[in-house]
Amino acid sequence: MEPEAALTIASQIAVALAGFVGVVTAFRAQSVHEWEAIDKFRLRLLLTNSILPLAYCLFALALLAIKPAPFHFWRWCSGVSVTTNIAFATIEGPCDFSSDSAASSAG
Repeated sequence: MEPEAALTIASQIAVALAGFVGVVTAFRAQSVHEWEAIDKFRLRLLLTNSILPLAYCLFALALLAIKPAPFHFWRWCSGVSVTTNIAFATIEGPCDFSSDSAASSAG
């Protein structure tokens, strides 16, 4: 399988997952700001797991357009992937859901 075809398929799957997130949000009974913390976290995970692979695929497709193909092409893609994953993990930070679940079960 050619790299272009694999990256195109992966980006289509990422867009389908993002569409699924939209459907989940649209058919929810409450608005997003009324959700519990765990549900908001799950939504962020779904969005992150659809947007980042799409961005990675588009970045790799843009690098494939460079002729001749650079020798360190996949290393660049891995570097971008590691950098953005660390950035998102740092921004999200640790999550503590114990206080939210205790408050919802008490009330």
